[in-house]
Amino acid sequence: MKARCLYIDLLIKDLLINFLFILLPLSLLQLLYLLKYTYRFKELEDWMFAIFPILSVALCMLFPASLENDFIRDLRRISLILGVLYGGPVLSIFLLSMILTARFFTGGDGLIIPFISYSFLFIAIMLVSRHKEHASPFTFLLVNRNKTYTRFGIGFSCLSN
Repeated sequence: MKARCLYIDLLIKDLLINFLFILLPLSLLQLLYLLKYTYRFKELEDWMFAIFPILSVALCMLFPASLENDFIRDLRRISLILGVLYGGPVLSIFLLSMILTARFFTGGDGLIIPFISYSFLFIAIMLVSRHKEHASPFTFLLVNRNKTYTRFGIGFSCLSN
């Protein structure tokens, strides 16, 4: 029992470190936005804002939480979602290709499923980010709530079969 608790503690520690790798670049990105638009810094180029989502994805992939020998879990999907929402289409395509290339070179069982899963996630987030720019906050929240209920319904129906 004690070994299992130690194992869970190590897993939680690794996932918290991944969460830190997501929050730290996001906080620095917010700080740069604040500096650029509050003080009207012209020296801050747009490519500097792309460094933080790339750094977040890379750090999440470098320090994953391993559940067993062949099962590795990390939070790179959250970094991808935030990169798509903050960075736009060019950065998001780069992040997706970076994740898929790393997944290809890591190998393992089930290589096709992550490719399909990340591609669908990418398309869905790109569609949501386009709606976010043109919709009022109420409409955006209403549409996302309905999409979430639909996804949960599909997920539960697949589990019940």
